[in-house]
Order: sequence, then C-alpha cells, then structure tokens
Amino acid sequence: MRSGKREIAGGGSIVTEPGDESVEFEYQNLRFRLVFQTVEGKNPEVAGRDDAGTIVFDLTNFDNSIGTHFSTVVAATGDKALHLAIYVFVLGEPSKKVRLINYTLSEEIGAS
Repeated sequence: MRSGKREIAGGGSIVTEPGDESVEFEYQNLRFRLVFQTVEGKNPEVAGRDDAGTIVFDLTNFDNSIGTHFSTVVAATGDKALHLAIYVFVLGEPSKKVRLINYTLSEEIGAS
C-alpha cells in the first residue's frame, strides 16, 4: 500500500471514552503517546517531547468535529524517514467528548 512517495508501514484507529485525555500505541520498537489538552482562545498546536523512550505529542485544541490533522517525521531507519500522520475527530458535548483518532505510519520509497 502506498501514499505518494511513501509506503504504508502501519496504522489504525482508536476510539476514546469520555474523559480519556491520552492514548498510546506502538510500532516496532517505538512507543507513542498522544496527550490531549484544551486551552481556551488558542489555535490547535503540537509540542513533541521524549519521555523515557516514549515519543509524546501534546496536542492542544484538537477538538474539532470536522477534524484536526498533524504529520511529522518521527524516526529514521537507515536512509528512510518514518512519518506519522494523525487525524482527530471529536464527537459529543465538551463534558462527554469522544475522540476518533486515525493514524498512519509510512516510510519514504526509494530514499537515498
């Protein structure tokens, strides 16, 4: 499976329950955590950090019912970059919101 100049390496969907403010998933030897926070009056933003070997993305204001997208390079394997793309939809009232998180991991094809 391919998208543009990248081969799809993995991916999935996660549906949270009301009150869940973070999710975790793994790919090979990498562990990812997405932490959601809402800050009134701010545009959506992403801050990445390492937490004892877990790649953490703090996602501020990813609260849109039509979705919010983020993508970045998260690692390099040899001469290929590993990309992570996520799309987050929020459903329900603010006090009972549920998130649908779609994520894709992909590697560049023919990078040299």
